[in-house]
Amino acid sequence: SVRVSDLFFNMPARRRFLKSISSETFMCRSIFLDRALPFTEAAFRLFIDDRLRYFFPVQTLKERVCAAYSELINPSLLIYKEMETKNYKLKVVAGDPSLVRRDRKLVQIFINGRRVNDYSLMQAVEYAYTGYVPGGYHPVCFAFLKIHPELVDFNIHPAKREVKIKNLPLIHTCLLYTSDAAD
Repeated sequence: SVRVSDLFFNMPARRRFLKSISSETFMCRSIFLDRALPFTEAAFRLFIDDRLRYFFPVQTLKERVCAAYSELINPSLLIYKEMETKNYKLKVVAGDPSLVRRDRKLVQIFINGRRVNDYSLMQAVEYAYTGYVPGGYHPVCFAFLKIHPELVDFNIHPAKREVKIKNLPLIHTCLLYTSDAAD
C-alpha cells in the first residue's frame, strides 16, 4: 500500500511549483495508470479525496485496458494477441481500425513493465495500420514487451522514458505483425 497525504505541508517553498489541483490530479492519475496497466496480476486502487476513483482487480490485460480507458474505448473493438521468441515476449491489445483518435494518446508502449516513448516502436504500430486508418488519425494500441534485461538499457534517459534496445529491427517486426490491423 502506498498512501500520500500532505506531501508539501512542511516545505512551503515547493508548494509554488505545484499546478492547479485538477492538473496535479490528472498527473497522478496518469502515473497510476502507467503503473497499473502492465501488472495485471496485482489489484490496484486509486483514491482521490477519500473517494475510490479506480479499482482494478486481478484481471486479463484486455480487461485492464478496457477498465482504465472505459470512457474512451468500446471493449468489443479491441483484440488481444501475443507472440514469444527466445528473448522477447510481446502482448498487444489493439483496436479495430474503426477505433481511431486524432492524437497518439492511446498508442502506448511498455517495456518490462515501464511505459516508454520509443518513436521507432510507435511507428511500427502506426505502420501496421497503414491503409486501414485515414490520414491524420492514429490507432488505439497498447503493446507490452518483456525483453531480457541484457538486451535493453533504460539508463539513457533520466526519467527512464527512453530505451536503447539491442536487435530493435526484430522487435519492430514482431510489433508490426502482432498489431497488424488486417487480422
